[in-house]
Amino acid sequence: MNYRVLASMTLAVSTIGAAPALAGKPKVELLCGVFVKDAITDIVPNPKNPKIDQPVACALHLPDAVKGVFKGVITTRRHLVNPTTGDRADVEVMGEGGELSHKPGAEAVDVEVVMTPSKENSQGEIPFEPCESFDITGTVTDASGVVFSKTLKVVQTCPKAKAAPPPAPERRAPPPPPPRPAPSGGGAGNPVADDLFTFREKETWTAYDLQLDDGLGYVIGSCFDPGTNRACFAQVFTQKGKELAKVDVTDISGEGGDGVDQGKIAGARGELAKALKGASGNKLVEHVMGAKKVSYDQLGFTWDKKKGVLTVLDGKKTFKKHDIKKLLGKNNAVSALSVYFFEAGSPPAAIIAIEYAFTGGEYDAIQSEHKFLVVPLPEAMSGD
Repeated sequence: MNYRVLASMTLAVSTIGAAPALAGKPKVELLCGVFVKDAITDIVPNPKNPKIDQPVACALHLPDAVKGVFKGVITTRRHLVNPTTGDRADVEVMGEGGELSHKPGAEAVDVEVVMTPSKENSQGEIPFEPCESFDITGTVTDASGVVFSKTLKVVQTCPKAKAAPPPAPERRAPPPPPPRPAPSGGGAGNPVADDLFTFREKETWTAYDLQLDDGLGYVIGSCFDPGTNRACFAQVFTQKGKELAKVDVTDISGEGGDGVDQGKIAGARGELAKALKGASGNKLVEHVMGAKKVSYDQLGFTWDKKKGVLTVLDGKKTFKKHDIKKLLGKNNAVSALSVYFFEAGSPPAAIIAIEYAFTGGEYDAIQSEHKFLVVPLPEAMSGD
């Protein structure tokens, strides 16, 4: 693998790996790409968050001539998730590296590392797995210490694999445990639709990101009895916030209004599963906004309830302000606001759930209403 091969595609598309030189420190470039048959086929990280099942090549390069000789190391940090409990843990992987230099009048000597998914590196450790979000960090040192460090956040979005059927029990073996029961009234066969439209006695909104045909999408929904009108409701959005589908079953009461008609709920699940086209994804974490800032890595949110403004932060800088008060219009007051996003890697977007009530007229605030929107997030969250 040659640095020029990597740079030929990566520099034409992205400058995420470049860092300005600090006073007395060299300018360094960290470039990564999917490496197949001695060619770079895609940049890493890719904003579309594709699955990576081919080797990833990375290079540390000194574009300008300098007198010194440096040591460069490329490492990864794996973000592991327990599929049973959902617990998360970060694992540092021992890196690979070598000499880095670009002496005047001579060709640059680069640190070039090829990392193969699911395969041990020279240190005997696996750098990353397909469908697993991870970080790539390039570090350059000399006798004075660290002169450069840059982290690239890599997010992979993959559909969840269907569970394999259990093997046939051997003779005299104990019987397998009973399968997990489907939601009352029958499941739709789609885990997202079954979860969103599981009837609950209190208001509970649940959100997922989804790998749709045209890219990443989002869905939020609930199936509960607010006391005046039993209903199952869900909306499906694109990553840019365009509504793709809406499922609104306004009456799920049993005959005569006594109890819940599980047949109607099953029908709502089927309708939602059809709208999702069989897609599944990651369950998003809800953050109820109050006076305190909500943060994850470089990503942050603040809510000014008095002004009705939600601010998205990229580190200490303002990335985007959303005027919720203006969005709702006059005579509508926000009673609660929540942000849902995937806490792994660099989530490209989040769902905002707004609960509000009408504050003008004869029927002032009799019942709360809800509005949902998808907002973009600053994807390039650096770990510097």
